[in-house]
Amino acid sequence: MKLRSRVLIAGCGYIGCAAAKQLHEQGHQVFGARRNTTPLPPGVEPVAIDLLQSDLNAIPPKLDAVVWAISPSPGEAGYRAAYVDGPAALLKHLQRRGDPITRAVLVASTSVWHREDGSEVNEQSPTVPNDFRGQCVLAGEKVFHDSPFPATSLRLAGIYGPGRTRMLERIKQCQAAPPEHPIYGNRIWRDDAARAITHVLALTNPEPAYAVVDDDPADLRLVYAWLAEQMGVELPDAIKTFRGRGGSKRISNQLLRSSGWQPSIPDFRAGYTQLLAAR
Repeated sequence: MKLRSRVLIAGCGYIGCAAAKQLHEQGHQVFGARRNTTPLPPGVEPVAIDLLQSDLNAIPPKLDAVVWAISPSPGEAGYRAAYVDGPAALLKHLQRRGDPITRAVLVASTSVWHREDGSEVNEQSPTVPNDFRGQCVLAGEKVFHDSPFPATSLRLAGIYGPGRTRMLERIKQCQAAPPEHPIYGNRIWRDDAARAITHVLALTNPEPAYAVVDDDPADLRLVYAWLAEQMGVELPDAIKTFRGRGGSKRISNQLLRSSGWQPSIPDFRAGYTQLLAAR
C-alpha cells in the first residue's frame, strides 16, 4: 500500500479504532465509518453512517484500501447482515464507483474452524463451522474473495485487552467454573490484532486468509487456575458439561508470523498481567 493511502475502516469499534490509530500514525489518510463518530482516535476523519442500512454515497471517494470490521448483532440475521449483506453492498458500491482499491480486508473469526478434540488447526485445515456464526463468517469471506479487489481474511481468535475485564470480574466473584477435561482456547490481544490489519495492508502479496492468534493456545483449566492464583481466590468446582462456544482447538499463527508479524503479547499470562496491573 502506497504512502498516504486513503483507507476506510468500516466499523471503527474496539479493533477498528486501534487499527485506524496505527494507520494514521504511519501517515495514511484514514476514514472511520460508524454511527457515532465521537470515540474515533485523533486524526481519523469521521464518516457518520450506518453501514448496514444507510446510503453509501456518504463514503469518501477514491479509496485505496478498505477494512471491514463491524461487530455483528446477536442472532443469525445480525451475523448475516454484518458478514455477508453489508460487505456485499459496500464492495459493489466501491466497484461501481471505480475506487482504486488495492486491498480489501475482512476482520473475520476463527469460528470458521470447529473442533472438539483439541487438535491443531492452521490455514490448510478444512473449514467446517458448526453453527450460523461460522457459516456467516465463511460466506462473508467468499463475498470478499469473489469481489474484483485483492482480498484477505483475518480470522481473529477471542479478542481481549484494555477495558475488557469480564473474565477477571467473573474469577474475582468466584463465578467462573473451569472445565473438568482439557478444553483449548485461543485469544489475541487487541493491539496485536490491529497490527495484523496494518501489517497485511502493507504486504505485497498476502495470503487469502490468516489466523490471528497469540503463541499459546492454552488449556482453559490452566488459564482459570492461573488467574485465580493471581487474584487470591478459589475457583468453583469443575464442570463436566463445560462447552466453550469455540469448541476445543489449538490454532497456529505460523503463517502470519512467517510474513513478518509477531504478537507483542505472546500468551494469556502476559496479557492478563497487564489487565490486572491496570485494575
